[in-house]
Amino acid sequence: MRAVIHIGAPKTGTTSLQRSCVMNEAVLLANGVLFAKAGRVFESRTEQRHVGLRFAVKVPASPPDGMMERLGLTTADARSRYAEMFADQLDTEIGEAEPETVLLSDEALFLLGDRSTVEQLSQFLRERFSNILVVCFLRHPVDYVRGLCSQRIKSGDLTRIDLENDPYFANGLYQQRLDYWSAAFGRDEFKVRVADEDIISQFQAVTGITGLNDAEPQDLNKSLNAFGAECFLQLNQRYSKDTRPPIIRRAFEQSMTGKPFSLTATDEKWVWDRFKSEKEGIVRHHLDRDEDVRVVQETWVSSPVQTETSLIDQDIVRETADIISFLSDQIEETKKHHLKTAGRMRKTNLQLRTRVRKQQKKMEVLNAQVDSLSGEIETRIKEIQELQEEIERLSRPLIKRLWS
Repeated sequence: MRAVIHIGAPKTGTTSLQRSCVMNEAVLLANGVLFAKAGRVFESRTEQRHVGLRFAVKVPASPPDGMMERLGLTTADARSRYAEMFADQLDTEIGEAEPETVLLSDEALFLLGDRSTVEQLSQFLRERFSNILVVCFLRHPVDYVRGLCSQRIKSGDLTRIDLENDPYFANGLYQQRLDYWSAAFGRDEFKVRVADEDIISQFQAVTGITGLNDAEPQDLNKSLNAFGAECFLQLNQRYSKDTRPPIIRRAFEQSMTGKPFSLTATDEKWVWDRFKSEKEGIVRHHLDRDEDVRVVQETWVSSPVQTETSLIDQDIVRETADIISFLSDQIEETKKHHLKTAGRMRKTNLQLRTRVRKQQKKMEVLNAQVDSLSGEIETRIKEIQELQEEIERLSRPLIKRLWS
């Protein structure tokens, strides 16, 4: 049996690909491909990506990340129990479906921060599959960093990423992580591609998996534009991650995307210094297609078009954030009011239904009594008719005598 593991990298169209897999689960299964529910479906929520695969192989004592906290896996014991449960769920699902290929996808796998965790994942997979393909897509380094910055801002960060000191980038951009995966799986099992605009077609081409083109193409989880990023940072100052109204992120992803914000000169220099030191190793050890090598060597040489953050009027940003915050709070208050009203209406409806049921029971009793009385009346009427007939029978001789 074959396993296809899609590990990202982040911000390479992963959300669109995963959504397509979810929408086409039945089509994939008909083609012999199981997009497993294990690692995606939890009691409290359902994910599009297999976050559970990462939870199952990370050292239980390691600090929980945000997703683990949201799913209640905050202790080592909880994660140890989950690792066992995930393995059982995956094995059961495979046994029931009997697929030719099992497909698992989570872009956070690319960010596994140490070689031992990747090797642990390799061991986990080799215990179950005879054929493994790990697929990774790379994006222009500046776009990649800006996309991650945007994602962090949308997730609630109060400031931009400090690339020099952020643990997220402690391993550089790409090469060290690619080396981890290549060492654990080898070049035959680990394929790296330069991402283009059609990630779904690219994925199908490299894996041989079909059945994903029927999904509506959508640009999901889009990065913020320069003005949107500045406004979002202001809003993050006003709300904690737990109290920020969800409508803010949805609204920004719909209306404040497009031409991305610029990195600072320091951050952009950091990106290019890192990439220049990594480029030769990436090309030599991880890219096996001439077209990908050509893109990296000829296109990844300068920053894409971006908007200078310094040109944005911060007073307008603050005023806009104030307006958005006010409107969002009003919407949340309105929502709470409607929820309370809906709750009262549900309660009233329940009370009315209870009264109706009581009245229906009373009516049922009365109907039963009426039916019973009707039966008695009919019986009495028959008795009276019989008495009348008997009286007529007995009175005939008397009448006859009288007339004679």
